[in-house]
Amino acid sequence: MNGSPGIDHWGIVARSLRIAWRHKLLWAFGFFVSMSGGNVVTWVREGSPSVREYLVPRLEALAAVVAGLVVLWLALFVMNLLSRGALIRATGDSDRGLPVSFETAWVAGVRAFLGMLVLALVMMVLFLAGTVVCVLPVVLPLAAGAAGIAIAVVVGAVLLAPYLAFLFALAFTITFAERALVLDDASVADALRIGWRTAREHFWTALVAWLVTLLVSIVYGIALVLALLIVAVPFILVWLANHTAGLVLGIPVGVVLVVIATGALGTYQYAFWTLVYQALRGSPNGRADAASTPGTGRDRSPEDLLAGSI
Repeated sequence: MNGSPGIDHWGIVARSLRIAWRHKLLWAFGFFVSMSGGNVVTWVREGSPSVREYLVPRLEALAAVVAGLVVLWLALFVMNLLSRGALIRATGDSDRGLPVSFETAWVAGVRAFLGMLVLALVMMVLFLAGTVVCVLPVVLPLAAGAAGIAIAVVVGAVLLAPYLAFLFALAFTITFAERALVLDDASVADALRIGWRTAREHFWTALVAWLVTLLVSIVYGIALVLALLIVAVPFILVWLANHTAGLVLGIPVGVVLVVIATGALGTYQYAFWTLVYQALRGSPNGRADAASTPGTGRDRSPEDLLAGSI
């Protein structure tokens, strides 16, 4: 984990926002990269008693609902992976001054789909393995009673920092590997090696980038809540006069605004990390030349990237 020269994080934020604003058609991809199937499953698990009481005696209806949720989850998962490749390619092209269209982004997403799927599976396996290794030493002593609880607390405190470092290193590795896969046409194996080397050598720079984008996301979330409250005022007035009309008119508008905002934020976030990757890979010695020179290093092959700084 070598220290690396700083990159212009706020400059990258500005460029990412410009790309997201300039190419609003990409917000459709941004929506899907922000989505996962987890929210769908939560609705069934935590559904109201009346929903459960209706479905449980009706096995056919329950089976249909479960099948529908599985199909919806799979559709969201597939679109999530397709949208990752699409946004990465579109960001790279836009930053180089090349034309960007929904069609070219879609083709890039389809082309990168299998690689993205493998990277997602690798991340899941490594996450589960690392979690088991760190959690078991904490859980096992609990069987020894009060003394075991004390041991578990101590072990948990010792393992907390390494576990967090593992999670960040894994997330950064996969994030950069996705960019290597799409932008550098690397194989999955080479993309993982490039991603790991980039995460290892520029861990602290990547961590600062994560904090920056977290701050931007928080500000964005606060602004969205304020915007929704302002937009909700006329619908609240309608609701006071007629509850049904207020809900029928207000809920669709709120959903549309949230979908649009989610798409814009997802597009920005993927553009941000793509530009961070391009900045970190900007020159063989690890300097962040690409922070000021869009597209620097794009013509380098995966072999060149792997044979760079050690």
